[in-house]
Amino acid sequence: MVCRLQRDLGHGHDKAAAITGLERDITRRRAQLSNMEHVLPRPNGLYLKIILGNVNVSILNKNDKFRYKDEYEKFKLVLSGIGFVMSVVNLLINVR
Repeated sequence: MVCRLQRDLGHGHDKAAAITGLERDITRRRAQLSNMEHVLPRPNGLYLKIILGNVNVSILNKNDKFRYKDEYEKFKLVLSGIGFVMSVVNLLINVR
């Protein structure tokens, strides 16, 4: 970028225009880096580390990610229902 600034100033461009162009480039590059951060895999949370171990479990496609979350919510609902039924049965059948 320093070479570009020197080149722009060497051709008679206005210093402020060169600085504005560089700031615009920096802003664009920061936005590109931010977009790349969303695509790169992140470290797993504590729950996944306990259940799966140290495995890369990143889903890059948004449709696949939504479908996975939907299936996981259904799974949690079924397990919650089973747990609720078992707790009610446990309260009703008081064998001691």
